[in-house]
Amino acid sequence: YQILPRTAEMAGKTIYNLNVRGKRGNIVQTFPATEYDFIPNRLTVKENDLVHVQWTGSNTHNNKNNGDDGEGRGGTDRSNIIEMGDEGANYPKTIAESKFWEHVKSLTDPSADGTDIAIGLASAGYYCSKKGT
Repeated sequence: YQILPRTAEMAGKTIYNLNVRGKRGNIVQTFPATEYDFIPNRLTVKENDLVHVQWTGSNTHNNKNNGDDGEGRGGTDRSNIIEMGDEGANYPKTIAESKFWEHVKSLTDPSADGTDIAIGLASAGYYCSKKGT
């Protein structure tokens, strides 16, 4: 863990911290912890605001049957970020349908475009770009 100084491009901008809390499983399986949730639950940002996304997870773990509650492949524990069509929808928009990612850029990887960022966040960092790297 390391805190880096703001770059010149970040000067004067608001930085919001978006975290994941909780663990894999339903409310009974995770007790006394909580099911996965984002903190803050709702985040409204303005143009030129910055969002620092941080979460933990695992593509592989060996927790000896501890941490595999709920749905999903054994040994994994991931969260992702996707764009939903509206609050009543139960499925995400495709990246091609999405307009949100057109306006997103990375300050730490200027070569990444919105689609690269969408792929990275949708796959919990398993993929980082259209090239699959």
